[in-house]
Amino acid sequence: MSKFSQNRQDPKGVFRPISRFTETDLQQMYSIYQKYYENTRYELFVQDFKKKTGAFLILHPHTQQIVGFSTVLNCDIKIDGKSHHAVFSGDTISRTPSKVVTI
Repeated sequence: MSKFSQNRQDPKGVFRPISRFTETDLQQMYSIYQKYYENTRYELFVQDFKKKTGAFLILHPHTQQIVGFSTVLNCDIKIDGKSHHAVFSGDTISRTPSKVVTI
């Protein structure tokens, strides 16, 4: 087996554009988010998330449940009168492995 083959026990990473997120996805993400940030509300999380381009997701290898994510915003900016394309990486959060293992 190649050392580059994915172990079936490893989490899976995927990018998903904002248009492909469901309410269930957002609720799973918020359940992770709220454990690491104080004074937040689901409505604020969703409002901020909808401004993003998408997110890289970490999916549990067996359940495909979202266990981590990193939000991304692609944007165009001007610096000293020159246009540039920028990629902003927002929140990056992951549950600890002990919390995602299912038996």
